[in-house]
Amino acid sequence: MDHNQKESGNSKSCILIEGSKLTDDYNDGIKRFVVTLLDGLIHSEEYLKGAIEIDVKVLDEILPIQEAVNKYLLGHSIQQAPIDKKEELHDVSILLAFKSRLGLFLYRLGIINVIRSFFMGLFYKKSKKQYDLIHFTLPQIMNPWHDSKTHLVTIHDATHLSHKEFHLSENVKNAHSGFRMIKQYLPHIHVISRSTYNAVAEIDERILEKARLIYEGIDHSLFYPEKDELMISDILKTYDLEDNEYLFCLATNEPRKNLANTVKGFLRFKEMYSKDVKLAIGGKPGWKSEAIPSDPSVLYLGYIPDTDLRALYSRAKAFCFVSHFEGFGLPPLEAMSCGTVPIYGDNSAMSEIIGEYGRGVDPSNIEAIALEMKYLVCNDEIRKDMELKALNFSQNFSTKGFITGIISFYNEIIANQNHN
Repeated sequence: MDHNQKESGNSKSCILIEGSKLTDDYNDGIKRFVVTLLDGLIHSEEYLKGAIEIDVKVLDEILPIQEAVNKYLLGHSIQQAPIDKKEELHDVSILLAFKSRLGLFLYRLGIINVIRSFFMGLFYKKSKKQYDLIHFTLPQIMNPWHDSKTHLVTIHDATHLSHKEFHLSENVKNAHSGFRMIKQYLPHIHVISRSTYNAVAEIDERILEKARLIYEGIDHSLFYPEKDELMISDILKTYDLEDNEYLFCLATNEPRKNLANTVKGFLRFKEMYSKDVKLAIGGKPGWKSEAIPSDPSVLYLGYIPDTDLRALYSRAKAFCFVSHFEGFGLPPLEAMSCGTVPIYGDNSAMSEIIGEYGRGVDPSNIEAIALEMKYLVCNDEIRKDMELKALNFSQNFSTKGFITGIISFYNEIIANQNHN
């Protein structure tokens, strides 16, 4: 179809979004990005007025955006059953490692690509739809190119180059493959932080010729300071945190998230501060899961539904996120939006996004981590002043602002394509 002429005189723009991350069991950073994107788009003025038509590709199925949201977000992907708290982390890690090695073995034999090409060939022979724009939400998943002349790729980070030791080898290989395609096709690029922009520039400056920086946003209808004491009490009781002061951490257990040093810093802090304080860690085991010190004051909460997060963020003395590297850093902003000050790894996008509104620290310095915990727990007036400033600053990162920026970029890309 000629992009200068819409079918049957229909002037609406037709967009396909790659959303296979919706099938993941847990909300990692990329899935949360996809969820926020889709939820924001279906509530956007342009979509509601019918100015844009949006489909979502999930694996080898293409659905209208509302059907995709109904199928994958309403009561399914968001509300997965929590991990059994008694389940051993290393047992889960062994299973994940086996699955990863099996996948890598099949990938190296070329079997995965053959299977994928076969089924995609069957599917796309039946598809006659031509899109004005395809938005790939992750460089590692970039098919089909042939259903549109115009493409947009969201790049979250370039850690497959700068911190490849934190990833499985197949993840690194897939990321390299995605970036090779980007260099070949030179699509439009969406970067989520200035840090990511600079990292991409070091790979190939040509990639940034059609790039746009659009920050992610926080759903402030979900993340805000919770004041309902009864609701807070019920949720804290669920996680054995009722009547306890605690620091909160939310991260997948993988080396980049630095949970081992977070716990070591906390235990050092406990040596300085005799009062009973807990460290509550939410999240699932990931690849290369680290051995984490065991202590009665460290609670592993497993998977936490979004509906419980607001109370856990709001009541925490501080939020701990001393990661080695982040492309953006959504959990610290969620905590700030709930009025809680983050202790964060002073690097990458976190320095850019959080800055003076949190307490930055060298993630490899256990003593420094402990001192920042002590600083926030033991200085109520300073902490409360920082909480208010962090809350106010977090309002700059809204879902509405994010979606407005994305739709503006969509329209600009399509308009330029139609004039060529």
